[in-house]
Amino acid sequence: MKQVEGKIKHCMMEAKRAELTEKELQPMPEDLKVYRQVGKMFILQPKPDLARSLKAQVAVKTLESQQLKQAYNKIQEKVRSEADGLKELIGPERTKQLFQSGGHIWQ
Repeated sequence: MKQVEGKIKHCMMEAKRAELTEKELQPMPEDLKVYRQVGKMFILQPKPDLARSLKAQVAVKTLESQQLKQAYNKIQEKVRSEADGLKELIGPERTKQLFQSGGHIWQ
């Protein structure tokens, strides 16, 4: 679950960064040549191309974060289901003891 949470935060940060960069480009002239970072290198390209690229990146990252949120919800539901099954199997008191003792049933 922690990995999925981290991926969601990363996607949201990338989408926000692309969105802010695109907003910074808007007031600049249309015939401006700008550099786009690709890994460790930079590529010279026209402003409209970079603006389209940034908008597409925002859309992709937003969609990816939504998919990750759905996966996260499914994982949460599975954890709840497993916890309910464990409660049913060993009883609510033993389950409470199990989680309080750090995962050791027998002490």
